Amino acid sequence: MTDPDEKYRPGLYVRKRWGCELNFKFPVVKVSDYGKNWIALEANPNPFSIVVMAHLKARELGKGREEERKQWKIRLVRTLYERGYDRKDILELFRFIDWLLILPEELEQQFFQETIMIGEEKKMPYITSVERLGYKRGIQEGIQQGIQATQEALLEVIRSRFGNFSDDIHQIINRIENFQTLKSLLIKVIRCENEDVFRTVVLEATSQSVIH
Repeated sequence: MTDPDEKYRPGLYVRKRWGCELNFKFPVVKVSDYGKNWIALEANPNPFSIVVMAHLKARELGKGREEERKQWKIRLVRTLYERGYDRKDILELFRFIDWLLILPEELEQQFFQETIMIGEEKKMPYITSVERLGYKRGIQEGIQQGIQATQEALLEVIRSRFGNFSDDIHQIINRIENFQTLKSLLIKVIRCENEDVFRTVVLEATSQSVIH
């Protein structure tokens, strides 16, 4: 289990029906348990230990500790090379670390340069500038496609609820690029009685006071 609550350890499943009862006991292992012996975790050659360390540091080093987060991110990447994993494993684990330990743009650039230097130092330049750029572009394209799909789904629901709706709502929806806002509107539109009520909801969600 990956949650931070040390006391929550549901080790029993009970099912009752028609006078029958099933009790199933099972051991509970939490990711945080591994953090209690960090030295052993760092010494463990199993690739999953990298996953665990990245998860624990992402949870520990929150807002205001970005520099520490960068240092640990570099340290974990260096560990990938030092353990002698093959190219495929290094790239897969690198992507996981990069996704989990998010950095501000400036620190991200510093991390990237350090990553290239580590690869050159170890004579294993797996993470190249071209590959990195393609990876980032792929993430951005995926996010954009998800936003567009949600915009289209929201417009379809609006059309099914209110029939033909005004162009101003269509334009506002197409300008929203925040996925969470779109997701919230997708839920709220079902509860709105008519288009005017939904227009008010949209304006509140997008902090607009006037529709052009």
